[in-house]
Amino acid sequence: MAEGMNISMRLGIDRNSNGKIEPEEVVKNLAELSEKDRDRNSVIAGREREGIYFENVKDSFIPADREHREAKNGFLTTTELRSIDLKKGTMDVRINMKPL
Repeated sequence: MAEGMNISMRLGIDRNSNGKIEPEEVVKNLAELSEKDRDRNSVIAGREREGIYFENVKDSFIPADREHREAKNGFLTTTELRSIDLKKGTMDVRINMKPL
């Protein structure tokens, strides 16, 4: 398995279901995400990601349950948060960049 990069990004839970993360919805520790771990395996993946958002750029959150595409600066960037490991404190995030 290839080594990954260390990137810090904030997470949030859309508790009021308004499609965005309010300041009070930003996760302060991973234990807050345990409510989303339906199968209790300490990994949030698949449909468990619904309602979870991750910070794409400062103070801008995108849904963790689907792929996000953005065309900017001559590139198409595709970002997908595949899973969050609550025990290890790691995330599997795929970022692909292709020239436009």
